[in-house]
Amino acid sequence: MYMVYPQWLVSVENGLLDGMCRQTSGNASSDVALVEIDDATLALHGRWPWNRAQTAKLIRALNAQNPASVALAVMFPEPSPEDGELTRAIAGGRVATGYALSSLKTHPLPADLEWPAPGASGFLNVAPSDDGVLRSIPLLTARDGSAEPSLALAALRMSRPERLAALRREEDGNWRLRWNDKTARLDAHGLLRPRLRPQASFARYSAAGVLAGNVPPGALTGKIVLAGVTARGFGDERVTAMSPAYSGLAIHASVIDNLLHGGALVPAAEGRRWELLLLLAVGAGTALAPLRWVLGVLAGVIAVSFSAFVLGDVFVSPVLIALTLTGNAAMTVEFSARARESRHEKTTRELKAANDFMLAALASLTTLRDVETGAHLARVQRALRLLCDSLREEPRYRAALQPETVDLLVAVAPIHDIGKIGIPDGVLQKMGRLTPEETTLIREHVRYGRQVLEVARDQSGLRNEALFAMCQALVYSHHERWDGSGYPDGLRGEAIPLPARLLAVADVYDALATRRVYKPAIPHDEVVDEIVAGRGVLFDPDIVDAFLAQHEKFRQVYEEEHKRAAAMKA
Repeated sequence: MYMVYPQWLVSVENGLLDGMCRQTSGNASSDVALVEIDDATLALHGRWPWNRAQTAKLIRALNAQNPASVALAVMFPEPSPEDGELTRAIAGGRVATGYALSSLKTHPLPADLEWPAPGASGFLNVAPSDDGVLRSIPLLTARDGSAEPSLALAALRMSRPERLAALRREEDGNWRLRWNDKTARLDAHGLLRPRLRPQASFARYSAAGVLAGNVPPGALTGKIVLAGVTARGFGDERVTAMSPAYSGLAIHASVIDNLLHGGALVPAAEGRRWELLLLLAVGAGTALAPLRWVLGVLAGVIAVSFSAFVLGDVFVSPVLIALTLTGNAAMTVEFSARARESRHEKTTRELKAANDFMLAALASLTTLRDVETGAHLARVQRALRLLCDSLREEPRYRAALQPETVDLLVAVAPIHDIGKIGIPDGVLQKMGRLTPEETTLIREHVRYGRQVLEVARDQSGLRNEALFAMCQALVYSHHERWDGSGYPDGLRGEAIPLPARLLAVADVYDALATRRVYKPAIPHDEVVDEIVAGRGVLFDPDIVDAFLAQHEKFRQVYEEEHKRAAAMKA
């Protein structure tokens, strides 16, 4: 698995990386400022694109503030009669202009690449990952045998031309860029993995204010100023770990901030090397080790991973190591049970603790991608128990819903959406209506979830088929509908596993009764009407009847949850 990563595992690790980046982003320094050609600017000074004379006026106003340099993230592809005026304005200060390369080199930079001479321009291209999330920024590329800097790097060098910077190729083909006492590591293709700063933490000024002279004197003095368009419909926005709509201007500003003050991550290949060493050491060291040792090592691996990220700017993924430890824990329990039958009760308790630990770990992977998921899982568990308690009053369900079965069903319910770790952030966190293509993609979470379960079963050697069938029903079938209109297999009626039919009602109630970022909460009585309307169409009629018998308890549960959430915010 280490040699050929499955796509779902890549998605899990990308989700963890993005979550850790959000948690450790830090705030922008005072060295960089953004000047935005925003909606207010265009309302006062005409629609975009401006003529060159208007742009020249903005540059002169910025130069008057005596900034360290100005990076103009605007391209001028066609000649214009006002080009002379624009050229004179640019020559009146330290101004770097942006341009777009027709394509970036996809092969490693040549070994004899030389540090480019300070110039007045840089490329604006960026390179999103395969899932559409921007995690790496090209800082250098080679064209016609010479080095080409990005706009961010060109602006930084122009701001402090007297300071020396060094570029060195390492033995593994990666590059090390040193600026004063800070070092940034680039991969063999010249890509930097920056730690993006929150957009709100940058000093931001409207271009309208700059043109009107409303920016206080000295506000931009000595700063690297990035000027560009952020008006709606014109701004260059990207999906990033920080935001699904992160401006291109803030991307370049974050790169400069990383080069000045550190924080950029080392190339992914170096993290993989550390991961492999840790995997070999942990895998061999915990084979047949006592279970408490394995759990202790897992906690240590998570601590090491986080410390390496915070202190060493290295992302060492704990996911594959955790799967290996899970397999070792399962082998430990199996051998212990065979060798010490007299300690069966203790071994059973340890196994239950390990199962609870792994269930919580799996469920927590989803919460890293969606801040609402943790509370959602707790509410669904309570709703599911209410449905089970009500339904088992019917004699024909009593055998299938014994107390220990209900306890197990409620315990494993939090993993029902584990497959969402395979969905890109740009789709999972989208606030508007999904496109048909995005709807098809997000429906794949049930298949990703089943793949996670199958890998976990194979890694751990799980032999409890009833437990696995219950987990698979919750993960894979909770979007099936009574009339066959659901997905992924269009199952109908009692062909849908009972755990999935129960979860469908609990999950839909929670989705309707709670506020989400894209909709308000629906009153309880209206939710009841919606579920009753789906009786025999979307939902099992018997489960809807069980819900109606308990719906006042549902109201009570959700009122308690809302009060608790309000108390936590107070």
